[in-house]
Amino acid sequence: MKKTEKGLPQERGRSVFLSGVFWLSMSTILVKVTGLITKIPLLHLLGAEGMGYYNTAYEIYAFLFVLSTAGLPVALSILISEERGDDAHILRAAMRLFLVLGALGASVLWFGAAALAALMGNTAAEACIRAVAPAVLFICLAAAVRGYCQGLRDMRPTAVSQLLEAVGKLGFGLFFVFGARRAALPLPQVAAAGAWGLSAGTLLSLVYLLCRLCAVIKREKRRNQGGIQSQAVRAKRPVQRIYKRLMAIALPITLSAGVITLTRLLDMALILHRLRACGYTEASINILYGAYSTLAIPLYALLPALVSALAQPLVPGIAHAREIGDAKTEGEIAATALSLTVMLSLPAAMGLAAFARPILVLLFGGGEHAVEIASPLLALMAASVPCASLMTVTGAMLQAYHRPHLPLVSVLIGSALKLIAAWLLLGNADFAMLGAPISTFLCNLSAILLDLVFLVPCLPHMRGLNGLCWKIFAASLFSVGGTWLLWRFLGNRFWLPRTAVLGAVMLAVVLYLFWMLLFGAIRLYRPSSEGGRGGELVVLGWFCLGQSSGESGGMLQKM
Repeated sequence: MKKTEKGLPQERGRSVFLSGVFWLSMSTILVKVTGLITKIPLLHLLGAEGMGYYNTAYEIYAFLFVLSTAGLPVALSILISEERGDDAHILRAAMRLFLVLGALGASVLWFGAAALAALMGNTAAEACIRAVAPAVLFICLAAAVRGYCQGLRDMRPTAVSQLLEAVGKLGFGLFFVFGARRAALPLPQVAAAGAWGLSAGTLLSLVYLLCRLCAVIKREKRRNQGGIQSQAVRAKRPVQRIYKRLMAIALPITLSAGVITLTRLLDMALILHRLRACGYTEASINILYGAYSTLAIPLYALLPALVSALAQPLVPGIAHAREIGDAKTEGEIAATALSLTVMLSLPAAMGLAAFARPILVLLFGGGEHAVEIASPLLALMAASVPCASLMTVTGAMLQAYHRPHLPLVSVLIGSALKLIAAWLLLGNADFAMLGAPISTFLCNLSAILLDLVFLVPCLPHMRGLNGLCWKIFAASLFSVGGTWLLWRFLGNRFWLPRTAVLGAVMLAVVLYLFWMLLFGAIRLYRPSSEGGRGGELVVLGWFCLGQSSGESGGMLQKM
C-alpha cells in the first residue's frame, strides 16, 4: 500500500482528512445555529437598545480575536505537522507567544474600555467592553491548543471546543442577565452581564482543551516510546526561529481576515457616528444598531457559513489534482465547488429577501419594534448572500492555486468601497440606516468579481458553468416568486402566520427541486462512464456541467 510522507497509508490519510472535514463542518453549522439562537432570548431580555451595547463590545472583541487567532493556529498546525518529534518544544514556545498576545489584548480592552467606548461613539458600552476582556486571553490560549491538535490531524478538539464555547455563551449569558435583571441594574450593566457570559463560555472551552491536551500529550509520548513514530527526534529549534516561522505563515492569513473584521468594526463606528448627522440621539442609534446587528446580521451571516461548510471541503482536492497533473479533475472539482455554492446560496438569498419580515417574526416574535427596523435591512442584505458565500470558496481556491495574496487584494478594494459608500449613505437622511446593507453589498460584489477575474486563468477546463448558473437563477426566481405570491394571497387567510411561513419554505424547496430537474440543472440518473444513461439513482447535487459535450460532473463520480 502506498505511503504518505508521514508514513501513514494513503487510504488512512484520506480517511483522517474526511473525518476532520466532517467534524469541522458539523461544528461550524452547530456553532452558527447556536449563535443565532443566543440572540433570540437576549433580544427579549435586553431589547434592541441593550443589544446595541452588547454588540458594540462584541465587535471590538471579534477584531482582537481575529488578529490573535486567524492565522497563528493554522501556522502552528503546519509547524507541528512539519516538525514531528519536536512537538512539545514548539507547543511550549507557541503557548508563551499566545499568552503574551492574549494578555496584551485583554489589557487593552480592560484598561482602555472607556476610551474605546468613546471612540466608537457609544459611551454606555464601557462595561460591556470590559466584560469581554478576559475572553481575549482565554481564546488565545485555546487557539494554541487547537493549532497543536490540528497539526496532529485531530480536528475533534477544535470542533468540540467551538461547540462548548457557543453553548457556554448561551447558558452563562442568560444566567448572568437574569441575575442582573433580578438585581434591578441599569440596562448597560445588564448588557454587560450578558457579555460576561461570553467570557465564561470561552473559559469553558479552554478548560476542555487543556484537559484534552493532557490526554493528547500522553498519547504522543506512548507512541514515541512504543516505536510507532519512525522519524528520529530532531534537534530543538531555537525559539526565535519558531516565532519567525509562525509569523511568516500566519501574517498573510491574519491580514486578510483582519481587514474583513476591521471593516466590520469601522462599519459599526460609522453607524454610531454618522447617524448623528441625520439627527438621531445616542439611544435611538443604539436601538437601530441593536436591531440591525442582532436580527439582520446573524441571519444573513448564517447562510454563507452553512453553504461554505458544505462546499469548501471540495476545495482541497484541487491541490491534489494539481499535484498529480490531472487538469480535467481539477476543473471538475472547481466547477462543482462553485456550482454547489451558487445552487444553495442563490435560492436562499431570494427567499430571505422575499420573506424577511415573516422569518424575523417567526424567530423573534416578541420584539416587534426590532423586527420592523430589521426587516428592510435584512431584505437588502439578502443580495449579499451569494457574494459572501462565493468569497469563502474562491478565496480558498486561490490559496489552493498558491495565490494567497489575491483574496487580500479583493478584500482591501471591496472594504475601501464599503467604507466610502457607508460614509456617504449613512449620513444622508434619505438612506440613513439603509446605507449599512447597501455598502455591504457593494463591498461583497466588488470583492467576488475580482476573485472570479483572478480565477479565470486558473480554470481553463471548466465548461457549462455559466449556463448552469442561469438555470439556477431561473429555478430560484420561479420557485421563490411563485411561493411568495401564493403565501401573500392565501397563507395568512388559512393558516396561522408562523405555520404559513414554515409551509412556504417547504413549498419553495419542493418547487426549486422541480424547476432544477425541469431545466436539467440536476439529474436523478448518473450518465455511465461511456456517456450513456445509467440507471443508478444519485443524490441531488449532481451537476450537469458541459452537457453539450457529454461531460457531466465527473468529479462526483470519483467521490
